[in-house]
This record gives sequence, structure tokens and C-alpha cells, in this order.
Amino acid sequence: DREEGERKGGASVSPVMRSRATSAERERPGNGKKKHGKSTMLDDEDDKKKRAENKIVVTINVGGTKHETLVGTLRKFPNTFLADLVDSSDSGKVGRLLKEREIFLDRSNTTFQAIIDFYRMDRLVQPPGVPDEIWHDELVYYRIENPRMRIPTEEEQENERIARGMPASSKWRRPLWLLFEDPSSSLVARYLSLWSIIVIIVGVMAFIAETHPTFRFNKERDWGGVKTYHVNALFQGIEVVVVGYFSFEFVARIIATTQKLLFFTHITNIIDFLAIAPFYFDMMGLQGGQGTYMLRVIRLVRVFRIVGLIFKLGKYSAGARVLASTILACLRELVILAVVFIMAVVLYASGIYFCENPDTQLDLSEFNSIVVSMYWSVITVTTVGYGDMSPKTSCGQFVSCFAALSGIFCLGLPISVITAKFTERYAEMVREWKIEEERSRLQKLDKKLAENRAMLGLTSKLQNIMDKDSAAKGMLGGVFGSNRKQVAPIKPTAEQIFQVAESVFKEVDVDDSGQIDIAELQICMHKLGFEDMEQDVLSGMMEQIDLDSNGTIDVKEFAAFVHSAVTDDGKFRMDTKLMSQATVKTRSVNRRFG
Repeated sequence: DREEGERKGGASVSPVMRSRATSAERERPGNGKKKHGKSTMLDDEDDKKKRAENKIVVTINVGGTKHETLVGTLRKFPNTFLADLVDSSDSGKVGRLLKEREIFLDRSNTTFQAIIDFYRMDRLVQPPGVPDEIWHDELVYYRIENPRMRIPTEEEQENERIARGMPASSKWRRPLWLLFEDPSSSLVARYLSLWSIIVIIVGVMAFIAETHPTFRFNKERDWGGVKTYHVNALFQGIEVVVVGYFSFEFVARIIATTQKLLFFTHITNIIDFLAIAPFYFDMMGLQGGQGTYMLRVIRLVRVFRIVGLIFKLGKYSAGARVLASTILACLRELVILAVVFIMAVVLYASGIYFCENPDTQLDLSEFNSIVVSMYWSVITVTTVGYGDMSPKTSCGQFVSCFAALSGIFCLGLPISVITAKFTERYAEMVREWKIEEERSRLQKLDKKLAENRAMLGLTSKLQNIMDKDSAAKGMLGGVFGSNRKQVAPIKPTAEQIFQVAESVFKEVDVDDSGQIDIAELQICMHKLGFEDMEQDVLSGMMEQIDLDSNGTIDVKEFAAFVHSAVTDDGKFRMDTKLMSQATVKTRSVNRRFG
């Protein structure tokens, strides 16, 4: 279904949508287990009512074109726009379309036909000719999740990582796997990925520079006191550092992964092995002596070293990944291209050979065999034309012209298909970038919202203490957990604020060290009802209270925070309100269901 949908210019609906539809069917009245007594009778009546309503035919007028469908068809996907139009709530409120039997929507009829087919056939296909932006806006209006813009959940990302080899639960292997395999998992992993790119670039540049005749033949040169042998020693040191680092990385990734077979058969890991293995083969070959057959093998192996480093750099490039995915997606087209190209090369090589050699018993032409002529044929069919070999006879010139002209068609047609595939893959990569950026932005908003809620809860409790005028009773178990009736607040003095801050500070400072660390702050928030707070949220709270940024809170800093909370706690309330509105707006734009 997905391949057919993409071939028609759209995307099939994700399995999540189908699962939601199936679960929605199960949750409908009458599909589950019924209760006894009056509840069973009510459920039976509701079930009969629903089944009767599902057979009603309604009309939806979209841009002047009328579409008729059953109510039961629109109820397949609850919480969508059309489903709400025919939904009858428990309070007796009937949907507008179910009540009036007809409704007018000032929307595109072209896209609506695909929408209504989605309700009927459970397949979402983008109509040909409709731009992605307009299609996405229509899906947002009808409250249908766009499979191409769906943001993966944390659970889905976790399952995907486990399938790739991440340990499900381990004290040190799991962080090690995330460090080397997922640069987005932490700031350290991101910096390590950047360091790997720098090491690859330096290694490739050193490998290229050492092939210069000055360094290759150890010619005497002086650059401000730096001799040639100094530079050669630097090149050797760089090579040792590069190979040593990537050897450590390769071994660490082998230890961390749980999918050993998948690891060794993956193309990127084979490239990583090619980047480091030639160094050790070179060392073993040099020990065996030079001038042997092993020396030729070493020279070939050194070629794989630079090739491995270049391809390893491509692993960190988005463009290289798009090119690789395009090649994999175009294997059929590439096979056709290869077959046509080989046929053309052999055909024209044979033709030029017999045209330039009327008498094959004599060696009168540079085209002395079909094998040599195949070299000329490849250069001509690809329209390169080095000019080192050229026909002398009229027959050979005719074959040469025909080879050049036909080469345009042989290569042009398949390449146009590959170009279209590349454009499609690149568009998918851009969408993935946008989704990842949106997911990161939502995570930051959620973190900020949780931080502001926690600060609001803390400031509210401090305000309650001042309102109760209980500076001497600033105990977490007493004042913070008290449910006594509040009295009208009285504006506290600076001395009263400091007394409250000092009393609460002593209660929070469990170890009586004169400093509140993040662990003690976590205990405090837990007693206030904020359970399972993440460390980054607690760190954000510490940053707001810890004025000198030393990682702990002293009594003066806590008193300053209490003074700010008591006199201007509206700041946190406003921040929380704005953050909540921003989160709701962002989620509504992307229509994150569930």
C-alpha cells in the first residue's frame, strides 16, 4: 500500500492510524464487555442507537460538490473534524451534520475526495498535483495526522535504538552506545561527533600531503627551521593518532552493541574497518621485508586507507547519506543503465575494431583488439573524448559519431530517473530535519514548562507561609503540608521574609551543611508533590536560585529568592501561562495525536 501510494504521489496512512481506528472500534459502546443490571440495558440502548445512526446518509457540500456518505464511515476515526460533526455526546448534544443531514465546507474538493476515501478505505493518499504544504494544511484542518510529518514518540525512538543494538538496560554499555551511535543523545555525544569529523579531515589532509615528492623522497627543504624529516615525523604521528582513535571507537562500539552480526554486516561499519585495518596490515607487511609480493599488497591496502577515511567522513554528511539512499533506491534503474551501457560499449568496440582493421592478420591500427577498443568505446559513449585514440577510416569515423550520439540517449534516460529519485530522497531528508527540529523545540518547551510549574509550586508554598504568618513553623511536613484555612494575606516585612527563608532553609538543608544541593532540592520538591522530576528541570531551578552559579544555594541566595517569590510571584505565573499557550499552539499546528 505504501509503495503504491508513493507511486501515485502520496503516502499511505501509517500503521498507527490503523491501530487507532481498530482500538476506537473496540472502545465503541457495545463492543466491550457489558455490565450487569441497568448498565447492561443502557448499553444495549446506546448500542442500538449508534447502529441506527451509523446507517444514516449525510451530505457534505465541499466547494459546490456534494459528497454523500454514511455516518458510520465518518465515525471510523474519532476526534477528527468529520467525526465530531456526526458525534453525539453523553449529554445529549448532537453533532451538526448528524442533526441537519447536510453541511457546507468552503474547502478544496480535490483534497476532500482523498480525505473521504481515507475514511472509506483506511488509506491516505496525497492527490497528484497538490503541493505538500497545501496537503498538510488540509490534513490539519480535518485533524488527520500527516504520516510524512509525524513526530516519533520517545517510545518509538527507544525501540528503534534497541533494534539497532542499544542495550535495553545497562549501567555502562547503554551510555557508551549512545555516546558513539547517537550524536543527538547528549551534548558530549555531539561534541564527540564533531571531534570525529575533525580527526577524519586532518587524517585525509595528512595522507594527501605526504604523497608530495618533497616528503615522499625526503628532499632537503627548510621552512623556518622546520626540516622535511620533521614534517614526515608529524605525518606519522597524525596517522598513529587517527588510527588509534578510530580503533578505540570501533572496539568500543563492538562492546556496546547487542547486535553483533548486524554490526559487522552493516556497510558503514565495514567502511570503518577499511579505514583502520590497512595501518595494521602495513605494519605486518613491513616486518616481512620489502621487495616481495607483499609490498604490492601493501600499496593496494594503503589505497583502501584513504578510501575508508573519505567514506567515513561521508557517514557524517547528510548529502552523502541522501546519495547512498538514492543509489539503494535506484538499484533497478542502475542495473538497466549498466546493461545498456555494456551492450553499447561492446557493440561499438567491435564495430571500430573491424572498421579500423580490414585485414585482421595485420597490425596496422592502434585499435589492435576489441579489448583495447572497449577503452575507446567507454570514453566515447560517455561523451568524454580524451583524443588519445581516434579512428582513421571513414567507417570508423561513422561508428565514432554514432557512438557519441547514442551515448547521450543511453545515459540520459536512466540518469533522469535517478535524478528524480534523488530529488525525492532529498525532500524526505528535509522533512526529517524539520521534524527533528520541531521535536527538539517541543522538548525544550516541555522542559521549560515543567521548570516553571515547579517554581510556581515552590513560590505558592512560600506565599502560603507568609499568609499564615508562621515564620517560626516553616517546616516542610507542617506548613508545606498543612491544609488549614488560609487567612487574608498581610504584606510581610523584610525581617519576616528573612525569618521565613531561614526557617525553611534549615528544613530543606537535610545535612546541615549550610548549602542546598540538587539532591536536597529534589527531596523538597518531592514533599511538595512534584514526584519523578527530571534532573534537567531541577538544574533549571537551581540556575534561577543559585546567583553565584557554584552549584549550591546558600541562605542569602535562598532569602533573595523567597523575597522575590513573596513580592513578585506573578512572574512565574505569567511565564507558566505563556509557556502553556506556546506548547498548546505548537502541538495544535502539528496535530500530535495521543
